[in-house]
Amino acid sequence: MRSNFTWTAPDGTTHLFNIATTQPIGGTPCTPPPDIPGGQARATDSSGFLMTVSNYTSATVLAPNGTQVYPNVEDTNGNFFSNSGSIVDTLGRTPVTVTTSCNGNSHQTCYNVLNPQGGRSTYTVTTTSINVSTAFGQSGVTEYSGSLTVVQSIALPNGTSYLFGYDSYGELDSITLPTGGIVTYGYTNYQDSYGNKNRWVTSRTSGGGTWSYTPQVISSCSVGCQQQVTVSKPSGDNAVYTFTLNNGAWSNQVQAYTGAVSPSNLLATKSTSWNFSNPCQTQGCTGNQYIQMAQDTITWTGGSSPSHTKQYTYDSTADNNITSLKEWKFYTGSLPSTPDRETDFVYLNTSPYTSKNILDRVATMTIKDNTGAIKFRKDVSYDQGSFTGSNCITGASQHDDTNYGCSATTRGNPTSITVYTDPVTPDLLPSVRREVYMILRNEEECHVEGQAQRSGDDWGVEAVGSGAASGGCGPRDGGVEAQHLRVEGQVRRS
Repeated sequence: MRSNFTWTAPDGTTHLFNIATTQPIGGTPCTPPPDIPGGQARATDSSGFLMTVSNYTSATVLAPNGTQVYPNVEDTNGNFFSNSGSIVDTLGRTPVTVTTSCNGNSHQTCYNVLNPQGGRSTYTVTTTSINVSTAFGQSGVTEYSGSLTVVQSIALPNGTSYLFGYDSYGELDSITLPTGGIVTYGYTNYQDSYGNKNRWVTSRTSGGGTWSYTPQVISSCSVGCQQQVTVSKPSGDNAVYTFTLNNGAWSNQVQAYTGAVSPSNLLATKSTSWNFSNPCQTQGCTGNQYIQMAQDTITWTGGSSPSHTKQYTYDSTADNNITSLKEWKFYTGSLPSTPDRETDFVYLNTSPYTSKNILDRVATMTIKDNTGAIKFRKDVSYDQGSFTGSNCITGASQHDDTNYGCSATTRGNPTSITVYTDPVTPDLLPSVRREVYMILRNEEECHVEGQAQRSGDDWGVEAVGSGAASGGCGPRDGGVEAQHLRVEGQVRRS
């Protein structure tokens, strides 16, 4: 059985997926488990990433905008990166070529990057081996003593370089900049609320002074415990960050001080609440998953202590699509029952799109005032029309014609955007844009503008009949040329 599938994004974030596969082993005397060669699930961190597993271990990962991010990158229009030792981008270019053991040095790797002059600029990374030895002193943890390969320097094309130093644990403790400036870091062995010991940064010193970071356990437990970090700035000001530990560290309070940490110096407090109502579903998980921000409030100290609050509602626990954002501007005391502004979002959620994990396309956005009256509305339509005639292009470099040919029209491309004066009885506002996407996602754009009038704080429009347009054409983004047409109206105020 294989479970707890993970994918690590380029930024280092690891996403966990509740997928398990089982493969029966023939010839055993025991009753074999059911044959489960694959599965599909969204990440347990509410990021919206979707993993599909086939043949027990082969995985594909889609981002919440529908782009395939693993095992290779391909967007919802079929434009892809390829990797045959070096990455080839969607325009067929090789932005970076890599040469190992360059300059006759087995410790050097050269990265040759395309530059604006049409040539390549070389960045040389030099590695070295250092001796490291840990002393965490934690029961059940084996200390390490030995060597570690690290980056010693990065030489830039202009002849300058970055130099790096490390402490006895192998942590980065100094950076010498190309300008000659030096940044140093200090560390300590810190035992957190779970009882685990790790190396934590305690200071950062540069030409601007020293920042210090002091961690502290507030409560020790398995779920829901708290710890905090006090950040002292070179100016003498401080900030205290408090975290709740629940399958991760969640910031629930930030207190900013002018000067030392003292009630008399408190400037403002930011409080954040999270949805911890979804229990863990994967093996080895303790606490909750699918954790989303529910509310954050900033309260200023002094005077009447005004507060500003935002509340968030989502369309699903599996992604971060906000369906309702309620905002209270400045109030005193308890939170009023009615927000000063509410912004609501409806997403494109039909099965042709959700099956491709195209989750983040907003179909309708409305804004309400503190009486609940709708004051603004915008509608977005996607993938109107078809790829025919000159719009149907085949054989382009780095384009997946097999899966994104001319008949593949589920792409999530906005093709018309309509903004209304009166969201109940729609009148077209001046800016009504229609974008017609060609097969390679080069665009044809048309602006039609009416005669707008203003009454109070609201803009209105007097529609202009069609057929009165004239204008020029030109390319939008390069590649396949796209047509542009703009029709200007007259704005007046009443």
